[in-house]
Amino acid sequence: MENLSIHESLSELYKSADLGLVMADMERVFDANEAALQMFGFTRAEMHEGKLNWLELTPPEYRQLDENALAQLREFGTCVPFEKEFVLRDGTRFPFIIGGVRLTQQPLSWAAYLLSLRENRRIASVEQSARDLKAKTRLINHLAHELNNPLAGLTFVIHLLGTRQDVATDDTKKLLGTASQLVERISATVQHVLVATGNDGV
Repeated sequence: MENLSIHESLSELYKSADLGLVMADMERVFDANEAALQMFGFTRAEMHEGKLNWLELTPPEYRQLDENALAQLREFGTCVPFEKEFVLRDGTRFPFIIGGVRLTQQPLSWAAYLLSLRENRRIASVEQSARDLKAKTRLINHLAHELNNPLAGLTFVIHLLGTRQDVATDDTKKLLGTASQLVERISATVQHVLVATGNDGV
């Protein structure tokens, strides 16, 4: 009667399209809702053939967490929810929050709910990329500002040298002209960076 009560209490969760629900023993997943099957990438027929093996689905580094959860199920009938990953059929890993309740003591079997963390990870990755981009933009903007003053000074020196009669030979004029062009190219690049980062008026 206790097992029947547990199954009845899980019936609504079983229908969920977003929350995975599996029932397993020490060797295999013997029942799962459609949400869980889609998460793992297996069909119901394959599950019935015994192809959803709990150990094979669990990466080695998470085995100890599973052992801790099983010990809790044996002793208390439930386990504290924890974060782990499963190896999906295509070899990729899927992050979950998982919690469970014991169905039978001997042999040990349990029902576990699986809450996907994939979207959370994706959002965290996007946010980190945005932070990285902001930091890079800040650095580029700082470097561009730091170059502005030296470039202005160089432009003035080149112009000043070009007006001095004692150094205004054909060779020096040619070198000064080349230097002026290079400084103008660098200055234009700096201004382009400042405009691109929204700081052209700073």
